[in-house]
This record gives sequence, structure tokens and C-alpha cells, in this order.
Amino acid sequence: MSIRGLDELVPPSKLIKVLLMGGSNSGKTSALLKHCEDVFSNNNTYIPTIGIDFKVKFTQLSDGRKYKAQIWDTAGQERFRTITYAYLRGAAGVFLFYNVSNRKSFELVSALLPEICTRMPNSSALMLVGTNVDGGRAITHAEGSSLAQSINKPHGIPFYEISSKSNYKVDVAFEHMYEMAAKLMPCRYASIIPTPWTTELHPLCVKDQKKIFKTMLLYFHSLHECKLPNDVMLYIFQFLRAAEHDLEW
Repeated sequence: MSIRGLDELVPPSKLIKVLLMGGSNSGKTSALLKHCEDVFSNNNTYIPTIGIDFKVKFTQLSDGRKYKAQIWDTAGQERFRTITYAYLRGAAGVFLFYNVSNRKSFELVSALLPEICTRMPNSSALMLVGTNVDGGRAITHAEGSSLAQSINKPHGIPFYEISSKSNYKVDVAFEHMYEMAAKLMPCRYASIIPTPWTTELHPLCVKDQKKIFKTMLLYFHSLHECKLPNDVMLYIFQFLRAAEHDLEW
């Protein structure tokens, strides 16, 4: 679900950087415009992306968490490929686009994969997207599905066929990517101890910290005439802000 006007409510740390990659005329820009601005140009003139462009989308995930998605639209021309690869750094998710009416764009996905997998972070989500499904077909759904299954064997990667013209599954594909990317994003406190604990904690860290505090509180409760030090109490109260949404607390 996408929400407008959340720029002041979404902290900078809740940023999902997503890249759209694929050959020229693979439908990347059309999908981006449809998803972010609900716009589709009926003009048959193809206007290639020069270099790189991006748009921002504020979104709320299925668990209620709010994120700011920064979606980078990369150029499909080979002369811009070096620039495109550089933007893989720090990407939380990567879309691989091809046009179902253009076999060359489909074959290019396999050619791009080795370099993409080498350069993108290990925690990045990957998705295959076939566009222009309401046009003529050169690639069957089975071929697209088979390619997606061959990537990251034996599990494969998610695969969607979309239409920006009729708005068929465009938002579904993007929202699926946001869900995957948010779950795979590394903890921003992986190498330090957060002081104090806040609502910016990684979800998995929050879960672990809850267990630790529950054990601590039960231990002190079992002791007679035991009073927690003020600094420990401060940390507990700061942490409870991160857990206040949980009914268990």
C-alpha cells in the first residue's frame, strides 16, 4: 500500500534503494511512471533514458512499517552500462526487466546477470519482470518463468508479467519487491550497540532484545528487595518505545 505525504513520518534510515535494470525499450521507465505517478504515455515514440533517473515513493508494508523507496531508472544502452553498474552499490533490490515482445531484451537479461550478481550486495532482493503483456508476444510466460527459476537455484526468484498501459500487476510487483528488500536489509546496528534503543532498531534485533529484557526483568523480579540501577531503568524505558506496538508488552 502506498501513502502520500509521509515524508516527515518516515525516518531517513527507512530507505529502500531499488534499481530498474534491463535493455533499451524493456519498459522500465513506463513501469516506474505508472507506479509512482499513475501516468502512461500513449505516444508510440520511444524516448530512451539518458544516464540515470530516479523517483521517490512512500510506502507502507503489510506489517505496518513505513518506508521511503528510492527507485533508480537506469539507461538500457550499452554505453551507459558502466554508470549503471556503479549504482548497484547499496541497492536493497534489483528489478530485471525485459519486453515480452522483444527476444533481444529477454536474452540480454542473462548477459547482464553475472555482472549484476557480482556487484550488488549479498542481501539484495532480485526480481524478473516481463513488460508489455498486452502487446504481441515473442517470449512465452513459460520461458520467463523458466529463466526466473534458473536464477538462484533451486529456489529461483520472483517473476511477474506486467502491463503499464492497463496497469496490470505493476503495483503488485513493486510492493512485493519492497517487502523482500525490507526483510533482507542488513541491520544498521550490526557492528555497534545502539544507545539508547529506539524505534529505528532492525526488526530482528527488536525481537532478540525483547527476549533479553524479559529474562532480565524476570530475574530481578525473583530477587527480594532488589532495585534496578537508574541507568538500567533508563535503557528499559527507552527500549519499550520500540516495543510499544506489540500487544505482549
